Amino acid sequence: MQAVTGDAARAAWLPVGSCIGAAIVYLVDAFVLNQGALAVVAALCFIVVFVFVLVYAAIKRDLGRALSWVVRAGMFTLTAAAVLGTNHLQNVLARHRAEEVIAACDRYRALHGEYPEQLSDLVPALLAIVPRAKYVVGFGRFDYHAAVGRHTLGYTALPPFGRPFYVLEEHRWGYLD
Repeated sequence: MQAVTGDAARAAWLPVGSCIGAAIVYLVDAFVLNQGALAVVAALCFIVVFVFVLVYAAIKRDLGRALSWVVRAGMFTLTAAAVLGTNHLQNVLARHRAEEVIAACDRYRALHGEYPEQLSDLVPALLAIVPRAKYVVGFGRFDYHAAVGRHTLGYTALPPFGRPFYVLEEHRWGYLD
């Protein structure tokens, strides 16, 4: 069996490296940063580089190089789409969970004559647990603020800004930032 060296070795390892890189970008951008910006920038960079490599490959008649960059650009474009889809799904689930917490707060008010001072007051009578808004490293919990005559429940949809909130007394959603 012959060892693979030179350009053949590079061609064999770069797609694997791109797969690992795309997986890292997905995990970091979808579950740590929770924005989609990193994945979109990476995809755009690969697409821009792909155009130049395609021109170079056409001049040199190097179909293998062009094909490997088609695969790389495609991987990072799909990664960006997966991150944006995951972030959208997380936000839909956060809104649904918020509606459940709001309903529990309204039931608490019906029982006690006032809204809870903290979300943990809802457990275990009205909620089994206080749910996470989103499953991300940062910005994953609900923000609940209790003040005289004003109780709000919110979460971060697009860190660090983009925060939908619900005013319990007014029964309405608002958006901060």
